[in-house]
Amino acid sequence: MNISTSGDLGDVVYLMSILQDIPNGPHNIILLDDGRTKGIVPRQHIIWPLCTSQSYVNECRPIQPGDKIDWHSEHFRHGWYNNTSTIIRQHSSHGLHVKAIPSIQYTGQEKWLHNIEPRPDKPAYVVIARSARYQNQYFQWAKIVRHYNARIRFVGTVQEHRDFCAQFGEVEYFPTADLLEVARLIAASEIFIGNQSSPAAVAEGLKHNMIQETSLTNPDCIYLRDNAQHCVDGKCTLPDIAGSGVLEIDSQMQSPYSPKLMIVPPGGWRYHGLKSTL
Repeated sequence: MNISTSGDLGDVVYLMSILQDIPNGPHNIILLDDGRTKGIVPRQHIIWPLCTSQSYVNECRPIQPGDKIDWHSEHFRHGWYNNTSTIIRQHSSHGLHVKAIPSIQYTGQEKWLHNIEPRPDKPAYVVIARSARYQNQYFQWAKIVRHYNARIRFVGTVQEHRDFCAQFGEVEYFPTADLLEVARLIAASEIFIGNQSSPAAVAEGLKHNMIQETSLTNPDCIYLRDNAQHCVDGKCTLPDIAGSGVLEIDSQMQSPYSPKLMIVPPGGWRYHGLKSTL
């Protein structure tokens, strides 16, 4: 199958969770830009090494004249997007509706990034990432930096690293050329901590130990599992990593609200004391 996407990098990583189970693979990921996101084609070098490292992906490339698209997966955002569900469920619902994929509801609960070789030359105890979007003001990054300090490696853009250090304190930056390098670094770490950015999607695909800075307005990347914490109100447990000790961080909300998948509260997805997102 030729499966197109115009989503951001994380959208492509989450789409791969469905591709691994579609029969008659490997499949082709066709990249195109439609103006709705930051543009995937100019950043194809970041995503294709990870995609083609997986046996269920034949190639990952920009669309070419004459290409027949079997599933326009990017259309899940055209009237299908619901920020209280998950990106994988929404991809799946759209694929089922247009009869592009079998009648199975894909949930993203199973690992879909396989045979990622941990990077041995400079392993990190704690890998972190934080993009400019999907930030949560209750998440206690400063406490995390103080707790893990020299054990931390930051992945992402140079600007994201600068912004992070300016807010929360200096951490080491680890340059990565693409998401396959990010995956190898995360695989070599004890835990990943980050917001709903593409490195977090990679950590999810690996089903790696994770603490997520969960967005208050778009909590669409919550895949419940025993080794992941999804922090809405700041409350989380920082495990002992290389002698750091355990740190319990309390809720920063006066009235905590725990998100539940597929449930929209009256008035829209909101938290006590905060304006509705509708």
